[in-house]
Amino acid sequence: MEERTNEMMIAKFGRIVDLEKLETITVNRQIEELKEKLRLTEIQCAEELEEWDVSEKNVLYMYKF
Repeated sequence: MEERTNEMMIAKFGRIVDLEKLETITVNRQIEELKEKLRLTEIQCAEELEEWDVSEKNVLYMYKF
C-alpha cells in the first residue's frame, strides 16, 4: 500500500511528499491565524478600555463642580 501511495505522489507532485511535515505546516498556519485574531481582539479591548477611562475622567470632572 505504501508503495502505491508513493507512486501516486510521484505521479501527482513529481516527488514523495512528507505528509507528517505537511500536517505540521497546516497546524502552524491555523495557530498563526488564531494569534493574529487574538492580537486584533487585544487591540480592540485596549481601545475600548481607553474610551472607558476617558469617560470616567469626564464624569469625575463634572462632579467636582
